[in-house]
Amino acid sequence: YPEIQTLIDTQEPIYVWGTGSLTQRLFTMSNLHKCNIIAYVDNNKDKVGRMFGNKHIIEPGELRDTKERILILSVYDSLAIKQQILDMCLENKYITIDKLVI
Repeated sequence: YPEIQTLIDTQEPIYVWGTGSLTQRLFTMSNLHKCNIIAYVDNNKDKVGRMFGNKHIIEPGELRDTKERILILSVYDSLAIKQQILDMCLENKYITIDKLVI
């Protein structure tokens, strides 16, 4: 995935939104773990406070007052996550993976 490779090359600090099966698959099958990930973001309250890939899983509200880019990794909810980012008035830019093959 060229988007992930660019994030690895630049080491731009990012948040990864989503800790479901897609993120788990990319973490083990791609170089996602080599990105400069600050934390993972998830709407699932059962996951918030846990760790994934040695990083904390935080709730979306914790993104307020942050500026780092968000990598959205969700098979079914990426449009809803984009809308949530807009509804929360977050200033973070976001990136998705185009032509995702799962």
